[in-house]
This record gives sequence, C-alpha cells and structure tokens, in this order.
Amino acid sequence: MTDVALLVQVLRDPSTACGLDGKAWDTLLRQSRSAGVSGKLGLLLEAAMPRANIPEAVRRATDSALTIAAKIERDVRLELYVLAELFADMPEPVILLKGTAYVAAGLEAARGRVFGDIDILVPQASLAPAESRLKRAGWSFGPIDAYDERYYRCWTHELPPMEHQLRGTLIDVHHAILQERRAAPDARVRMITDAQALDDRFRVLQPVDMVLHAAAHLFSDGEFDKGLRDLLDIVWLIRDFAVRDTGFWDALLERATVMRLRRPLYHALDHASRLLGLEVPVSVFRGLDGEKRFDPIMRPAMHRGLMPHHPSAADGLTQLAHHFLYLRAHYLRMPLANLALHLARKALRRDPVRENHPAPGAPPAPQRG
Repeated sequence: MTDVALLVQVLRDPSTACGLDGKAWDTLLRQSRSAGVSGKLGLLLEAAMPRANIPEAVRRATDSALTIAAKIERDVRLELYVLAELFADMPEPVILLKGTAYVAAGLEAARGRVFGDIDILVPQASLAPAESRLKRAGWSFGPIDAYDERYYRCWTHELPPMEHQLRGTLIDVHHAILQERRAAPDARVRMITDAQALDDRFRVLQPVDMVLHAAAHLFSDGEFDKGLRDLLDIVWLIRDFAVRDTGFWDALLERATVMRLRRPLYHALDHASRLLGLEVPVSVFRGLDGEKRFDPIMRPAMHRGLMPHHPSAADGLTQLAHHFLYLRAHYLRMPLANLALHLARKALRRDPVRENHPAPGAPPAPQRG
C-alpha cells in the first residue's frame, strides 16, 4: 500500500508540523489546496502550535481559506432564507444535506469547510414542483446536452446542478439518498421520514443517518478528489455526535444494518481510524467484521483515492486506483449493459485537449457540497 501523505499525517497529529522544513511546508500547503482542506488545516495548526511558529506563507493561505469558508457560511444562510420563502407553502419537507446541513445545524464539521453548492433533498413526489419553483426564481441547468440531462435524471439521485442567473449560486436538488442498482427503498424512505426539523421549513438527517449518508456518498462515488475532505467530515461528525450521546455508536451500528449501509460504514471507520486517528470502539469493528472480505482489493484502492490528488502523494498505482473507483461507482448505480453504452459514449465524446486546457476565462470546477 502507498505511504500516507504528509497532509494526512499532519491532519492526524498537527503537532508533527512543528519539525517541518521549508520544502515540507510547501508540500503540505500544496496538498491541502488539492484536497480542499486548507481551512481545516489552519484551524488544526493554530490549535497545536503558536501562530508565530507557522510560516507566513502557510498562515496567509490558511487565513484566506478560512475567510472564504466564512463567506460561504454567510452566503449559505442568506440563500436558505430565500429558499425558505420559495418553498414556504410546499407540503413536503425539504431536507438539507452535506455542507449545507452542517452549516445550518451549527456542527463542528462546518468550521473551515470550503464547498461550492447547496444540497437539498425533496421527496420524489415533490421533485417536479421544486424544480419548477427554482426555475421561476432564476435557477437554470446551464449548458447541458439532452444525453447528460437524461443521465442525471435516470442514473443519479439528483437533478443536474442548477445555477442562479444573477447570484451565481449553485444548488443540487436530490430526490433520493443514493442511486443504487440494488435499492433498499423502504430503508431510504425511512431515512427521509426520520429527518429532524431544523426550523419551520427545513429538516436535517438525524445524527446516525447524517454519518451514514456521508459514508455512503463518499464510498459510492467515483470522484475522490475531495475524498479526504469528506472523510474529515465524517471524523468531525462522529466526534461531535459521540460526545453528545453515549449511545451513539450502538445506534450507528444498528442503523447501518437497517439501512443496508454496513459496508460503506465499515470503509469509513476503517480509513478514518487508520488515517485520521478516529477512535472506534472495538465492539463496532467486531460488529462490522463481515464487511472486511473485500479489503485486499478495496482498501489499497480507496487508500490511494483518499490521498490528496497531488503528484507528491501519488505512486505508480494511483491512476489505476482512480480508474477502478470511477468504474466501480458506475457499476453500483447502472446495469452492466447501460454502463457499457455510457462509457463508450463518454470515451467517444472525450476531448483531451479541452479537458487539459479549459477555455480562456472558464471558471474553475466548483467544489461539490
């Protein structure tokens, strides 16, 4: 298995940064930018050492990330105010997900977190009315061809990303917890109906479901470029919830069984404990013992996926691991025949020149929720 990246070592134990030389600090900073965790790195470093001991360039970079994170938090709160008015008389609940939920619920996981879109979930029955209201209020799909829009609607759990024409706000409207080839509809509906009211309009998933949702998305996704950030979310969520509720761990294990999400929970706890030092009760790992059978393949692949996507954190098998995770994610959501046709179409449409050299003035890809 590949080595653990410097960034992961420092996130696990920030005091180890005290002995870094200039080159190592530079590597640390580049890896944190690549992983989208510069804000959280700044919080951890300042808690572990005097601010004066942190090189000025690192302080500037982490301060900048924290300023951006604070702006995102303000923008999210303002946008939720607008959305609350927009959905005020819609009978079905609107559930906040991912970074949006962490901000709205005031969770530790929101501190220093940089993300680019608002994630909401509405029941399938409310999807068309919600989409219609958003379009009337100024959101649109932007440039997307008919095939890609159909792909989103048929083979993912969300609509294509929508952007507000004036404010530039991005919103992802989910209509299911996950897109799965072998769905567990009763369990998923239960996760939605058991969501907790945040205020008169919005709900958030209950704590155990919030962790399971984060784990399921991270380890069912094919794009791991922000995987380390999302794993850090899981660590901070669990530490937050376990302090508040002494029965959290037992409830998490029981809920994972009911929701048929034991495998992503195992992957999340395995990597969070190995990489980031999350303390997991032995009884919980013992309860998930049956999920270890794919470790010889999955653990090294996911390990490489979770490392910062930066040359300093890669080895000779990193690209292969990324391709494997990408194909696995599609396999989990599509029948094989549809998957083969989809990948063939993507390969024929691929334009490597455009991918490697975006059009002048093109905005950077947003960091998903």
